[in-house]
Amino acid sequence: VTLTSSDSAATLPSAQALSSGAYTFTGVKFNTSGSFTLTASDGTISKTSSTVTVNPGAATQFTLSSISAQTAGASFSLTVTAKDSL
Repeated sequence: VTLTSSDSAATLPSAQALSSGAYTFTGVKFNTSGSFTLTASDGTISKTSSTVTVNPGAATQFTLSSISAQTAGASFSLTVTAKDSL
């Protein structure tokens, strides 16, 4: 059985064979905030989860927009963006 996600950045484990009809996947991780689904498929049978809401983590860093050469005394704009650890 292979897992896929509508989060293209998700971390997913490798395909696994079911034992007695079941397997517990570990290490599944969404890496983007938003609403996503997971799908399990063996090529013949496929099932998609309900939508999972993934909230962003706490901010751990800032990014600053690019600042080109400026003239002394002239104002300019700067965008500061808070980012989580991903």
